[in-house]
Amino acid sequence: DLIDKYILPSIIIMIINVIIAFALWLIFGRDYKKEEYVVNKIPQKYNPLEMYYIANNCDYISDKSLRSIIVFLASQGYIKIERKFNVIKLKKVKNYAGDNELERLVMRRLFDSSKEIIIGEDDELLYETLMKVKKLL
Repeated sequence: DLIDKYILPSIIIMIINVIIAFALWLIFGRDYKKEEYVVNKIPQKYNPLEMYYIANNCDYISDKSLRSIIVFLASQGYIKIERKFNVIKLKKVKNYAGDNELERLVMRRLFDSSKEIIIGEDDELLYETLMKVKKLL
């Protein structure tokens, strides 16, 4: 009689509490595995393209990664990138004054004949320049 009246309901309530606690833990309390990222500053003597080349064991350079040199030169103030609608223009802001041969090659090849390049119209020049850079690496 004592078992039916007190112990059995207590056991059922404990089992329900454990199930509720487990469900709440699944929904709100589970800590997912987080990936750790190591962030290092690029040494000043290398540009992002050279760092990509080194990071890939001097093995492979994709065409998309070659474009990072243009963005890097823009961040250094040598090129201005303008976008209006679907037209992207690269404008030469100043002459290259650094020591890096890759950066000098890109600036010389892209802006030798004009101060402005329109992506879409001058794709052949851009492609040839990036292939020269690829060979130089």
